[in-house]
Amino acid sequence: MPQLQELEQIFSTNNHSPVFPMLANIYYQKKLYKYAVKICKLGLNQDPENLEGLYILAKTFLIQGEIVKAEQILKNILRMCPFHLHSSLLLLHVLETLNRNEKVLKTYAKKIHGFYPSNIKVQAYYKKYCNMIKTTS
Repeated sequence: MPQLQELEQIFSTNNHSPVFPMLANIYYQKKLYKYAVKICKLGLNQDPENLEGLYILAKTFLIQGEIVKAEQILKNILRMCPFHLHSSLLLLHVLETLNRNEKVLKTYAKKIHGFYPSNIKVQAYYKKYCNMIKTTS
């Protein structure tokens, strides 16, 4: 795996380089969130559909407390790639945090369960939102 300095050198000489998600992720892991956002924005300016770059940007916004921005990015990722597991799980967490409508949560839980029915986290969300027993009074 390339070192931070190598990635910085590659990216600084060519910000069109596809290494930006790796560099942004290293900054994220080092808790250098401002730099992670900056690298993601520069990279996404050149490659706006880079799923990993978008995912790292969403994670960084989330940790910075910009939950609605993270929500929008995650929804965008899932429009482009509905089976992106990590984005789906993170979006479900974000939707819960924002107290979104249970119908919305059910829709996302059902969709990701269709792709990953054996994933433990997916099963938990599916059970929570899709296996609810409706009581009638």
